[in-house]
Amino acid sequence: MAKRLGLLLVESGCEDVAALRVAAGEHTARPSHVPGDRVINPGDAVTVSVCGRWGGYCAEAARVFVVAEPPEDFDAMYSVVPAAYRAGLAAVRPGVPMSEVARAVTEVIDGSGYGRYASPQVAHGIGLGPDEGPRPGEDTVLSAGMTFCLEPAIHVPDLFGARLADVIACTESGALPPWAPSPPHPPHPRPLTPPPHEPERVGVAHPTPKDTSP
Repeated sequence: MAKRLGLLLVESGCEDVAALRVAAGEHTARPSHVPGDRVINPGDAVTVSVCGRWGGYCAEAARVFVVAEPPEDFDAMYSVVPAAYRAGLAAVRPGVPMSEVARAVTEVIDGSGYGRYASPQVAHGIGLGPDEGPRPGEDTVLSAGMTFCLEPAIHVPDLFGARLADVIACTESGALPPWAPSPPHPPHPRPLTPPPHEPERVGVAHPTPKDTSP
């Protein structure tokens, strides 16, 4: 799956694949997991994370899926991650220190009881390079035109994890995520959709409608 995603990135016009991660089942609990030969099975949670370069600039995204029905307690854990993501978005505006955005994210995760499993890095700068400043621990003040990757994540050891990531632009009116309406700037990758409140189910069989004709 990871190899196929790499090919799709190149076919989309990606100049360089900086990072590519596919993790399933218990491997989603490992932030630096390297894709291997594990088969994705029904009941698995799957995290897909990509980072590539288009037009000289880097972009990063991560989404979570489940195959058929999710593992026990996975939905409860996952629901915290998009909530933290939305809290981070709401905190973005010019004049706000990057540390305030990080605080908004961590407050949601800590309040859920999953704080000890939260990723210590909730955001990082991105632009010409895939990993730049500003960083959450810094008091760099956001200004219009700055971009960074918002990436809240929770990893429960030996069970499962979830990570959502998008490149966010700070504008005069607040955060501009990649799925918000904006003029295209070719070359432009296909717009993302907002992270769902629940992980997207894949591989779910839909029952065939019964013939009710007389």
